[in-house]
Amino acid sequence: MMDLFREYAVPGLLAASLLGSAAAGAAHATPTVLSGNAGSDQESVDVGETPRDLGDAATVRNAYYGLSLTDEGLFFETRDDQDQYTSQTRLVALRDDAPLEGVTSLTLAEHAEDRVRVTLHVGERAVADFTIEEDVAVMRVEPLSEGFALRLEATPRHLIVPTFIGDDFLFNPEEFGAGQWTMPLNEHYVLLLGEGNAMLQPILLGDGQQLIARVGDSDGGHVIESLDIAFHDEAVYLAGYERADLWQDGSFQNLFADSAEAGKTEADLEWRPPFPAGWRAVFHGKGRDTAWFATDERRDDAEIVHGRVEYVWPFWIENGQAKFAMPHEDLQEADPAEFYETYVIYPLRRSPARMERPVATHSRYWFYPSFGATPSQAYVPEDGLRFALGDKWESRFPQGVMQHTLPTRLGAICSVRNAFAHMINAYHGAPPERQSQLMQLAADRLLEEGIVQYERSAAYQSLGERIVRMSETFVEDNPGAAEEIRKIQALAEQMIPYHNRMLNAFADRQAGWVHYEAPSDDPIEILEDLHRLLRAAMENRHAQSQAELAYYGDKLERFAVVGQNRFSQPRYLTLKMHNQAARVAVQSPDAQTFAREVQRLCLGMLQNKHWSEGTK
Repeated sequence: MMDLFREYAVPGLLAASLLGSAAAGAAHATPTVLSGNAGSDQESVDVGETPRDLGDAATVRNAYYGLSLTDEGLFFETRDDQDQYTSQTRLVALRDDAPLEGVTSLTLAEHAEDRVRVTLHVGERAVADFTIEEDVAVMRVEPLSEGFALRLEATPRHLIVPTFIGDDFLFNPEEFGAGQWTMPLNEHYVLLLGEGNAMLQPILLGDGQQLIARVGDSDGGHVIESLDIAFHDEAVYLAGYERADLWQDGSFQNLFADSAEAGKTEADLEWRPPFPAGWRAVFHGKGRDTAWFATDERRDDAEIVHGRVEYVWPFWIENGQAKFAMPHEDLQEADPAEFYETYVIYPLRRSPARMERPVATHSRYWFYPSFGATPSQAYVPEDGLRFALGDKWESRFPQGVMQHTLPTRLGAICSVRNAFAHMINAYHGAPPERQSQLMQLAADRLLEEGIVQYERSAAYQSLGERIVRMSETFVEDNPGAAEEIRKIQALAEQMIPYHNRMLNAFADRQAGWVHYEAPSDDPIEILEDLHRLLRAAMENRHAQSQAELAYYGDKLERFAVVGQNRFSQPRYLTLKMHNQAARVAVQSPDAQTFAREVQRLCLGMLQNKHWSEGTK
């Protein structure tokens, strides 16, 4: 691990750290304010000199980015590890989709040791405040006038809608054509700029805030010409980062010449990750995206869901070399070289120094560490989102969701089963005063996990039924959007039977029982009854109760994990529905309200909220 980390040590100053390093903090502890024209005739403004009119030419910068007003406009500029500005994005103030007219100027409203706040004026109107903090890659933009919007005159190579709990959505302007396209509902977006060296992250946390891509024609194709941010009178955040080899893209056709062997053949990428992080690969084909975190070695024992055959995890980093294999799940659906066209790699998450890794993933959305801790000087989109959310981070993204365990209160069901086995083994070797405590803990955990499974399974069924009803009603009123809506409906219909299959599996296990009469056919009542009998057997220590202990313990364990081979698939279908709804929200403006409601319902289930929040 030390050799790998040394290989990826980051030279010099890296832009955009939320944590900051001692060296960076010493060099740029206070954001710098320069007033006047760009070049040698700029003067430095001392801390505390507020309020002060900076006029129509000024620069405010920290170690990671700058906000500059010149005679050409207002620019957000990211800096590379040589402390140079190399990526500029022009910011245009809007109202009613039109640029505000008038002389643009800046006023220094606050200049403290750790932050600078400047006010943007267009004509006589103060339209927005920009706050730049020390050692932070994120700039806060606060609207001061009603209806304020901001245009980013950026032409990103890629626009990604990232998610921590499913597949990212890669917006490809060639697939949508010229026009204005509202991006799917999300907390943040990633714009990949330049030639693999720059990243811009708009963070939109307010209700109703939107990111709208304006696509135009270019050399016989289509490109994103600019992006508009609708503030809805709430603050947004912009984060920027620049670093050589920060992201990479390419064509699958160039990697896998023989598509028949694509699922078995390894492909070495010329790109090497510049630092340890949660590197993310998005595999894109028309109408389809799948996203994978890099592992730190080749893995052959990964499972998409329980019951699927093993396959090679398609993205890993070995001795500093990034490698691909074609995703297994799609080999059954189409020629993979046609199914996937392009890929994009970028850093999404901060990787810890150490992380316990499961034997098998059980879900391909599990987050893996990537060969060491992310340096404090490096920046990833997770950092910006954490900063913007502050103390709301944990409630928005619970730890269980971020680690991508199966969505139960107690973690992956197989881990519960293993924990029960460990407790049983410990019971036999423990002193008498410890045995009862261990068995009670095992029994209570199994009971809770079993109940969670049945509640969750029923909630998935209710979610599927509700989305089917919504789909039928919406198609009846909007027949023009029927084709896209039916794709979502088909996934919802696949979800509905799983709860009954789980109940049937429970009944099959109950058949042929002796020495036990169930109180009813209700699985939860049976679980509670077995738990009661097991706890009663714990209180007695004669030979008969020991046999009862083993008997009821075995039955409780078997019934608590009856969903092990059936529980992942509804979640997988929910993820696919969420991603399909994201695509429909862009493709079909008439269906946008419907698609966003589907997204909300699916996220309610996937983010481990109370079951009723996903189905009410």
